[in-house]
Amino acid sequence: MPLINCPECGKQVSDSAPSCPHCGYQLIKDEEPEYVFPKKRRKISSLGWAVIIIVVILIIGFLKDCGSDSSDTDNKAKYYSGHDAYLEAQSFVKKHLKSPSTAEFPYYNKVENNVKYLSTNKYKIDSWVDSQNSFGATIRTNFSCTIIFIGNDQVQCKDLVFDE
Repeated sequence: MPLINCPECGKQVSDSAPSCPHCGYQLIKDEEPEYVFPKKRRKISSLGWAVIIIVVILIIGFLKDCGSDSSDTDNKAKYYSGHDAYLEAQSFVKKHLKSPSTAEFPYYNKVENNVKYLSTNKYKIDSWVDSQNSFGATIRTNFSCTIIFIGNDQVQCKDLVFDE
């Protein structure tokens, strides 16, 4: 049993000792694990590729149909209600007020009889708005206008008149 010097403390130790009895330094290193071979990857057969391609094509076709407007819906006219016209009239009226943030319009059910259907997508609105004037006083202003839905989400306001 030959003796070797401990690399840590320098004292003599048996070469078969797993660790130095003086300082505890580990002399015999743990064995390294054997080499582990990676798992073999399975190749995708041509049938597998065909199924994958068909699934991708179906998904793309489905998304294309769901995401775009079909020509059938493009040819149909969009009809707007009197309530839609009333809301659009409010936005046009607010643009002409001194303090649009203080504007309070009556609920639609209170003025429903004042929204008159003229023709397809054309309405006459007679209503009022309470808002502050330049001096901060809240006043009621009557207004009247004609709302026309042109298409492509464009709206036109004609004959906007204010009566105090």
